Amino acid sequence: ENRPPQYYMSAPSPSHRDPNHPVRLLLSVLANLTGTPVNFTKEECQSPETTTDPKKELYEYFWVHGPVDGNTTSRLPYCVRSTVHSHMAESPAFELNDWNSTEYSTWTESRWKEIHARIFLVPSKELEVITLVVGIAVFLISLVATYFINAKADILFTNTQDNEVAY
Repeated sequence: ENRPPQYYMSAPSPSHRDPNHPVRLLLSVLANLTGTPVNFTKEECQSPETTTDPKKELYEYFWVHGPVDGNTTSRLPYCVRSTVHSHMAESPAFELNDWNSTEYSTWTESRWKEIHARIFLVPSKELEVITLVVGIAVFLISLVATYFINAKADILFTNTQDNEVAY
């Protein structure tokens, strides 16, 4: 296919059931960041049902390239076990041949055929200036208050070790 890459995260079409490139990239990054390396061969990693791991149904396994091997350009690949999962978002209603069936619900995606723009209300110049001046005033007052509180901290925040009553 000679088409530009698709970056829209959508429900799959019947001809494309694999995740698109951005989804694959996201799954790989999340698996590498949250997963743990396991001592599996490439074959075990790509078909975990052949392993004796009792928790293999709970995880997804990804064969990753790994770090560069010393001063060479080759990599040290390994297997990553992660809880990152990808599920198909489709209704079982589409697997039935009976389009009049009401057994399963269906849903649709919105499609936009034209580019639209929205205009948002912007406040008047006077309101923007008032907001800026009030913000600067609050900032300056807080700076002055912080300076005086810091300068008088020994008086304001004394730690009296006296057992005498202060009233």
